[in-house]
Amino acid sequence: MVVGMDESKVGVDEEQHYDDISSDECDTPAGVLSSKFDKTDLSINTNPLPHGKYTLIGLDIDTTGRRLIDEIVQISAFTPEKEYAQYIMPLMNLNPAARQRHQVRVITVGFFRMLKSMQTYRVMKTKMEVAALNEFLDWLEERLREDEGSEGIVLVYHEQRKFVPYMVIEALKKYKLLDRFSESVKSFVNGFKLAEEKCTKTIKYLTIRQLAKLVLDEKAGSRDGFEGNAAYRARMAFEISRCLATAEPKSNAVNVPASSPTESEPNDSATSEEVTNSSSTAEDAVKDEGDKPSEENAEQSDDDAQKQDEKKEEAPAASLNSSASRPL
Repeated sequence: MVVGMDESKVGVDEEQHYDDISSDECDTPAGVLSSKFDKTDLSINTNPLPHGKYTLIGLDIDTTGRRLIDEIVQISAFTPEKEYAQYIMPLMNLNPAARQRHQVRVITVGFFRMLKSMQTYRVMKTKMEVAALNEFLDWLEERLREDEGSEGIVLVYHEQRKFVPYMVIEALKKYKLLDRFSESVKSFVNGFKLAEEKCTKTIKYLTIRQLAKLVLDEKAGSRDGFEGNAAYRARMAFEISRCLATAEPKSNAVNVPASSPTESEPNDSATSEEVTNSSSTAEDAVKDEGDKPSEENAEQSDDDAQKQDEKKEEAPAASLNSSASRPL
């Protein structure tokens, strides 16, 4: 019994040690990672691309975990004209964090394993990894042929850890498809770096959901998709990067409204003159109406004074007449 417990402890320690090594390997160059996995030499050119015409395509993937030994569950690519998305049946199950993030899990019915959505509770249509990768390469080559004069494809993704290129390269090397892939694809571009250069001072969190609301300014459209889905992230990575790269400078936006007040100054002065004239006429009318009652009151007071004087004159005359009529 003691021996079994010791063996189980050793197995757990080895798994934890392997997880730590795989997590640390994410910071090493792609060539070193590839040589560790299949003992082959791979030279990756890290120099910037020369100036020319390239086909930009948004890319993102869903995986069973965040280690390089994990497998791809969904691979998605986006262009304004075409979109590609395909689920892949992995050999291993998704870890709890991946199930929560992508809302997908592996179920077993009898002797069959299937991929089921935790949102719609429907079984997803999947393919084997080699079939999905070959179909993905066919789709990329077709997009390259449609774009005449293009020198190659540049895949745009949005992630802080730079995890997507490593996983795609390792999956392609597993089936010896990397040479075919490198003929069409010339480089990977991380849209997160572009967002850091453009929006660090104005936006605190450079997530896809936050940038979709602020940069694209489409709150309703950004809420339609699920951020855990690779198809949504690929579309947002392409649109956000294109919006940030083609954004107009702020000086042009400021100069346009600055000219409008100068053009509207004559109209403003004319309207102000009309307002002053109307206010002056209103005041004159009020004064005229106020003067009329005062004049009427003055006339009435004059008439009352004349009547009182007449009464006073009549009163002495009446007294004289009365005294004259009295007998001595």
